[in-house]
Amino acid sequence: SLPISPHLSLSLPISPHHEAESRSVHSHRRLEHGGATAALAEAACARASELEPQAIATVALSLVKLGAASPEDGRRSVGLRALKRLARAARRRMAAFNAQDLDSLASAYARLGLPRWGAKLASAIAAAAVALGTKRCTPRHLANVLWGVAKLSSSCRLARGSVATEPSVVSLCEMAGGAIASDAAAFNARDLSNAAWSLLTLGLFDRPTMLAIAARAAATLDSFNAQETSKLLYAMRKSGVHCAALEEAASRPREQRLELPLAGPPILLTHMLGGGRAKGGREETGATAATGGALW
Repeated sequence: SLPISPHLSLSLPISPHHEAESRSVHSHRRLEHGGATAALAEAACARASELEPQAIATVALSLVKLGAASPEDGRRSVGLRALKRLARAARRRMAAFNAQDLDSLASAYARLGLPRWGAKLASAIAAAAVALGTKRCTPRHLANVLWGVAKLSSSCRLARGSVATEPSVVSLCEMAGGAIASDAAAFNARDLSNAAWSLLTLGLFDRPTMLAIAARAAATLDSFNAQETSKLLYAMRKSGVHCAALEEAASRPREQRLELPLAGPPILLTHMLGGGRAKGGREETGATAATGGALW
């Protein structure tokens, strides 16, 4: 029995054998083999309309992380039916969602990645975030919701290769842009890179906002990982916004010294965090899309 809200739980038929296995690090896949994920999806299908906002967001995110609606299952899978019913239930209760619930809900359906689906949900999530405002929506939640809405919009009619015109999405971008321009320091590395990519994807970026992101990133680039840097530089390049300080910081070689007592002398690794994007992109530098490396 999973207590997904103070007043509601979903009972799943898990055998003692699977209950013991759930303690292992591989429990999710083993439980799926035992039917627990399918049971959760069936229960969500039956009781979606009874769930509170927090439970809707939690169950939706759990189903997506468990792979309950993987592409190979087809469009009639129980997991996909559950997620669509949860989405309808969320739209009916959207005014009751807080910032954390909106964050989880947007993240869940953005990760789902269904083609040509999600316009109504993206619009509803954007409108709810705007209604909460920046006083009740922290920079982290605002950036995550913006990213989720952008991902959903890019797979449906809201922003497929064009500028988004849905009023709620436009308002969300304006709110996020205003918050970043007025206090970019409140956003961390992941937030800034996601915001830049999202505003570019929705076609609703403006120069002051992108410059505020670039200036803050230039001053704190040591806190960015390779993926965040690559995403940020891509957004800046595609938007036509240039910031000399950011480009210089991203092009500066970094060194990492590894002390391995059993391997002899210390190993010195030199790399460029931006992967060459700041110098003109892979066409001019030969940089690839890879954002990580390994030392064997």
